[in-house]
Amino acid sequence: MKKFRIIWTPQAKQDLRTIQSYIAHFAPGPARAFVARIRDRVRKLSTFPHATVPVEELARFDIREVYVGSYRVMFRVEADVVRILTVVHGARHFDDKRMDENI
Repeated sequence: MKKFRIIWTPQAKQDLRTIQSYIAHFAPGPARAFVARIRDRVRKLSTFPHATVPVEELARFDIREVYVGSYRVMFRVEADVVRILTVVHGARHFDDKRMDENI
């Protein structure tokens, strides 16, 4: 079975810090646990990243997403890499400009 390497872009790393910081204002323990849940879900992408759905707004099959709770984890599948591009709340308007430098 092919294993893909996971690479987090600077934008995606910042998104996780922002999410944790926001949730921590209300509940510090659950904030860490939720970010750990996102990281765990991303680790699972190393085996079957194509068993996910393309980001509808982009109309590209190489940019895909998974949901963790209310958050969308968007990533690009490359030859042997899954590049995590951004993590955004599903209720927010999708702005593909935040991914421009990563796509």
